[in-house]
Amino acid sequence: MEKKNPDFSASAVNLTNPAIVQNYLTIYHADCQSLADLQAQAAACVPLDLQAEIRAYQEILAKDQRNLRTLIDSDGSYQDIEKGIYAIKQRKVSVSYDPHLLRTCHRVEAELVIEETVNRTKIEGLLKAKLLDAIALKAEGITRETETFAYIIK
Repeated sequence: MEKKNPDFSASAVNLTNPAIVQNYLTIYHADCQSLADLQAQAAACVPLDLQAEIRAYQEILAKDQRNLRTLIDSDGSYQDIEKGIYAIKQRKVSVSYDPHLLRTCHRVEAELVIEETVNRTKIEGLLKAKLLDAIALKAEGITRETETFAYIIK
């Protein structure tokens, strides 16, 4: 089965597909390929002992990142905005809805959005149109929030 490319229509800002952006994107992709070709040529020129040293430092950096994550979890996140230095554990919240409770509390609207689970795009449309209230859904236990975390270390 062929891999399908993602569709960002729902989350893209000002998606108008302008020709100037498409043209520059073509240039960007060509430049990326040129860089990849140059990097491959450069790697072929690097002596084996230097390649080994690079791999060793890559392992050291991986260990450093694991240690930083452990420290962030135990002692907290760090940021210096002026210097652009970060060791952050970023909280992300994903919202889902309980279809059974939605059907119980909002029968008419539920029929518009429930397939096998609550259709997120459609329920967000009802929320945007003010046919449903986000605070009420949360109070009724219909809304579920799932936390995920991303580490930003740079």
